[in-house]
Amino acid sequence: FSGNLGHNYRIYQSSFTNNNILANDLITENRPFAIGEFKWHPNWRLNLGFNWISSEHNVRSRAFLNRESTSYTAGINYISPSKNKIGVLYNLTESVFPNLEINNTTFIDNQSQQTTYNLIFDWHFLNKTRLEANIGYTENVFKKFTVRNFAGITGNAVITWDVTDKTSISINAWRQLITAADITASYIIGQGL
Repeated sequence: FSGNLGHNYRIYQSSFTNNNILANDLITENRPFAIGEFKWHPNWRLNLGFNWISSEHNVRSRAFLNRESTSYTAGINYISPSKNKIGVLYNLTESVFPNLEINNTTFIDNQSQQTTYNLIFDWHFLNKTRLEANIGYTENVFKKFTVRNFAGITGNAVITWDVTDKTSISINAWRQLITAADITASYIIGQGL
């Protein structure tokens, strides 16, 4: 058994992008986590993880962006004798915003649940080329404000070619759902090559 147990704490200045107030909005973030891997067979690994995030704004008019998120992760991987890996990964994240968002005369509850199912690959070709990828399906469901729901394919892939011992070339492609604690969005679909 191996793993990490820890806590990250930071205070940072919020972005002035899409901000309609002139205030020094400091965000306090607490993030305890636990990640473990259990090797129950020479080639098989079981992964479990827990992550909790508390994010709090010090400006009252931005208190609707305060959130608490709890994430649970479980996965199983097969690692071949040549160190290639294939596996599945499940992630569930529940986000609660204790203060309702006020939009004109409407109160919006941004509570959501995000579920992701991924296939994981880490494959070495010809000793100098490696493909690391995960591809899956993500569903983000808002409990009360369903117009913001998302369901679709997400993932990322990196192909790396080691030209020499000191030089490598990588090509990355991704499509991810990114949490956006912002006035204009609940999440962002980030994609690129």
